[in-house]
Amino acid sequence: MNDQHWQDWLVAVIGAWLILSNWVFGFTAPATAVAGGSSLIFWNALLVGAIAVVLSVAALASFRIWEEWADIALGVWLVVSPWVLGFTTVRWALLNVVICGLAIILSAAWVIWEVRETGHPA
Repeated sequence: MNDQHWQDWLVAVIGAWLILSNWVFGFTAPATAVAGGSSLIFWNALLVGAIAVVLSVAALASFRIWEEWADIALGVWLVVSPWVLGFTTVRWALLNVVICGLAIILSAAWVIWEVRETGHPA
């Protein structure tokens, strides 16, 4: 049985986008950031993006259902992070992480649903 899911590829692309979005949207790199603000946006996107890529690669190499649950946790963090970290006034950062978070949640939930519906072991 092929345990690879296209949704894991999508999460990998979203993770890569989160990392690259720092430069696309011009969020400040930590070396030049004023305390807080852009630095929080930068690190949030960089770290969560990297974790999403690692989880996706792990799921593609050897699928385990816990990886999908971890993706859901990452997605939930992305959705709430603008309020927790205080960057709701930075519109592009807010939209970026919320949309990416929702996409990760939906794709991981879809895989979980598929696995349960088909009865494949995880």
